[in-house]
Amino acid sequence: MKKQIVIKVQGAISIPYTELTPFQGDLKTLSKEKYELFRENILKEGISFVLHVWRNNGHNYIIDGHQRLFVIKQMVEIEGYEVGPLPVALTEADSFKEAKRKVLAGASEYGQMSEDSLFAFVLNADLDIQTIVAEFSLPNIDMQALSEKFATETPESESLPLPEQTGSDMPSSSSQVKQIQLLFNAGNYEEFISIAKALASVYKTENITDTVVEVLREDYNLKFGKPQ
Repeated sequence: MKKQIVIKVQGAISIPYTELTPFQGDLKTLSKEKYELFRENILKEGISFVLHVWRNNGHNYIIDGHQRLFVIKQMVEIEGYEVGPLPVALTEADSFKEAKRKVLAGASEYGQMSEDSLFAFVLNADLDIQTIVAEFSLPNIDMQALSEKFATETPESESLPLPEQTGSDMPSSSSQVKQIQLLFNAGNYEEFISIAKALASVYKTENITDTVVEVLREDYNLKFGKPQ
């Protein structure tokens, strides 16, 4: 069985990679290290984003997606992978000049993340920080600093030991609601996360939202009975 590059996104149309024409010249380069990172991401996640293409005089010029095409081409022609027609979105332009401007627009980065914003994003999604550091290229982020931030600011739930509770020893709904209030009255972000993780270990939930939902559901059932 031949190795297959999986496509996990749909575009307006699909075009074989051999019929796509690079359009940015040497505007951007891809180092060997970043190539390997990109290759591993494609193998793990599949092709998850469409390429943007400008169709003109029988050519399919790539507006955005040059590095993806380069990596896919190497994987197919050198490593023997197979890939179906690539999903593309069609971009309109009235001239080569306008199309080149769109290449720059696609290469521009207007939004900017910080270590703090990425920290919150990864934590909220319950992603593994070591996997993020190893698999993604985020040039504006000090990934080592981010990893150290997780090591020092996200203590495991075991760091807040809770007594075993069975039967009548289980907390009442009113005490659970007080614990929810404690979450939102925590003195700082680190304390909030520590309490949330501890509660999650008690209620067997996977994230803060599920913890809150389960506690409020039990409180509702106690006061009004289970919905019929």
